[in-house]
Amino acid sequence: GDMTRQQADGYRYEIASEGDIEKNGRMMMYARQTVTVTSDTNLHVALVRLAAKVEIRYSVAAFAEALTLSSIQVKSAPTGLRVFDRNRAATAVTDYAAHALTGNAGTLTAYVLENCRGVNSAVTSQELKDSAHAPQNSTYVVIKGVYADKAVAYTVYLGENATSDFNVRENRHYVLNVQIYGANPSDFRVSVSEFTATPLNASYRMGETVVSTLAFSAANDPDNYRILTYELTGKATVTIDGVIQPPGMAIPFLSGSGTRQARVGIEALQPGAVGITFTMKDL
Repeated sequence: GDMTRQQADGYRYEIASEGDIEKNGRMMMYARQTVTVTSDTNLHVALVRLAAKVEIRYSVAAFAEALTLSSIQVKSAPTGLRVFDRNRAATAVTDYAAHALTGNAGTLTAYVLENCRGVNSAVTSQELKDSAHAPQNSTYVVIKGVYADKAVAYTVYLGENATSDFNVRENRHYVLNVQIYGANPSDFRVSVSEFTATPLNASYRMGETVVSTLAFSAANDPDNYRILTYELTGKATVTIDGVIQPPGMAIPFLSGSGTRQARVGIEALQPGAVGITFTMKDL
């Protein structure tokens, strides 16, 4: 509709999801230029895309065949911008939906609105382009999988180079060639999670409390927030660290990097088989 110059300068384009950038088969574009009109004339207006095209080419090295990839996701992507501003840093960000992976090589293409977060000159190598060095709300990609029975996640930050730059600019085409070599915890772009339980015997006497220890560890994952749940077959009372917990109850277990252990007690209420399945969810 009709806008004044001030209204146009303040106009924001908002998205609710990744698909809104290409809504109805169209991509939002803009132009801004200064012209002098002295008589009737034809003006050539060159439009540029408000979004950047991000092409992520991922693969697993042949010697890391124990790794199985499960999903890929663009995170901390802008939810809107001022159409006629320049060098915009996002004021609000969101995570795109995760895409399930069925193989260990492929390409994902995503569109991201401009998000200029600046340069960190302390990042002098690719290994340092991690969450500890990235400016707040920088856009990044997470690839998840399982390596030798451990949950792993690989974080790749976007930018104008592979090290110090965290700017995602409009109308650019970024290509990330990501090759994964395993689960090296000394590389802070790689987070490794492990969930274990001490094994139980095949049978116990009625009235005897069965004890197991759950242990969960997360390395290089400051955004980690894990929730423990369990499902039960048979009739039994289950305590976790001395507190009775019903099946299906969401129990906060670990926030951030580190390790936590919990003592589980199981007491059957009647003779017969009892089975318990624990699940650790990442919110």
